[in-house]
Amino acid sequence: RAKNAAPREDIGMAINSTYGRSQNQLHIHIDCVRADVKAALSAHASAIGRRWAVLNADLAGSRYRARRIDGAEIAPHDPFKLLAQESPTVRGAMGAQTLAVIPMRFAKGKPGFALLASTGGTAANPDGSSEDLLDHECKVLKSPA
Repeated sequence: RAKNAAPREDIGMAINSTYGRSQNQLHIHIDCVRADVKAALSAHASAIGRRWAVLNADLAGSRYRARRIDGAEIAPHDPFKLLAQESPTVRGAMGAQTLAVIPMRFAKGKPGFALLASTGGTAANPDGSSEDLLDHECKVLKSPA
């Protein structure tokens, strides 16, 4: 849909929890990142560390745990394994986890990724859907009229 190359920070990936899956199977959503999500992550970039911690920001109406990966490429990191390593509780309930990978620029323009996770089936995120962080219309790539 973009018709042109998109900047790396405009495209994200999301995997919904079992509570947020419409087809009852794991599938990966790759689409544009919502502009408000990009802005909130940018504003809180210094708070995203190399260990999982609750991000003190609402993203599309939900709270997420976040951790940072440095580098322009996600490889050799496996976001699923990094999430499973967070705690035995998370590892034992991976199907309930929603996970998003959002490319970012950190201090001094260094490229990296914010990994965002939340547990579905809870009051904080009933449907466990990080797909809400994405914009399927890719408004961020459309030039202003």
